[in-house]
Amino acid sequence: MAKEIREYIKELEKKYGERVRRALRAVEEGRVYKIKRAHSRVELWIVYGSKGKKYLVIPRICCTCRDFYLNVLVRGRRDLCYHMIAQDIACKTGKYKVRELGALEEFEYFLRILKDIMSKK
Repeated sequence: MAKEIREYIKELEKKYGERVRRALRAVEEGRVYKIKRAHSRVELWIVYGSKGKKYLVIPRICCTCRDFYLNVLVRGRRDLCYHMIAQDIACKTGKYKVRELGALEEFEYFLRILKDIMSKK
């Protein structure tokens, strides 16, 4: 790992502690996916949790996980969940998988993801 990445991760660990270790595990296990959308510059990501559940991540904005909802939005205790940290680390290190979607496939794919997310809340 490059020196600047190691230093960045050390800074993250100071601020987020155990969340960074969980995020690094997700990156190393290949659970971070960048969704390339046809004709769009918007970046969407999927991070699989440790038990296989999918979380939609919009970088530095939101995640569909319960921790983001409770500890970031409701309680204001944090500004990122570990899925968002994993996405950030994966983006900086290039350790993520890419899923390219056409327009119709994109719509169907996100409907399935949203259905999956909503049914497990």
